[in-house]
Amino acid sequence: MQSQKKSLVNMKQVMTYILLVLLSIQAVYPIVWMVGGSLKSSSELYTNIWGLPEQVQISNYSSAWRDGYIGKYLFNSILVTIIGMAILIIAASLTAYALARLSFRGKNMLFYLILATMMIPPDIMTIPLFTFVKNLGILNKVYTLPTIYAAGGYGMAVFLLRGYFMGIPRELEEAMSLDGASKLQIFIRLILPIAAPGFITVLVTQSMSMWNELYLH
Repeated sequence: MQSQKKSLVNMKQVMTYILLVLLSIQAVYPIVWMVGGSLKSSSELYTNIWGLPEQVQISNYSSAWRDGYIGKYLFNSILVTIIGMAILIIAASLTAYALARLSFRGKNMLFYLILATMMIPPDIMTIPLFTFVKNLGILNKVYTLPTIYAAGGYGMAVFLLRGYFMGIPRELEEAMSLDGASKLQIFIRLILPIAAPGFITVLVTQSMSMWNELYLH
């Protein structure tokens, strides 16, 4: 009886390993295919679609960098992402802290309005957004696209950071306040370091979103 159970367990492990291998191949092969295709000549790319390159063409990378302006486009993407994240982090963190700690009329309504912006499909905003930017005279400016990206991720960033800020004990802020620290000093010296995981989450998710976005380009 025990031998049957042991063989059944071994069979389950073998099937699990086979499934994991298949899933790994499914995940890795597109990357291998992409890299292999980049090393093929133009003719081989069409005649040998699925196989590995018969003759490696390293010069394809230098040609793409030189003739395809890859360096310029890469720099533009990095610049847009950095500026967009800087705008987003500053605006969202200050808003989230105010919603988490300050008391003022209409605070909950403001929070719900910010969350409502996450429900608007970005595709339907394309034409109104283009018209708005054009009327402002900031079309094709270096700061326009990062600002739009920051506005697109503003709702999610505020939602995440507000949750982290509300999880910080108020006693820590009260202790710093008794020592004479202002609200801004408390925010910079206490809140920001403690809420670092929240900032990292926003940084990773929103920077990937900005980097991968192609529609508005």
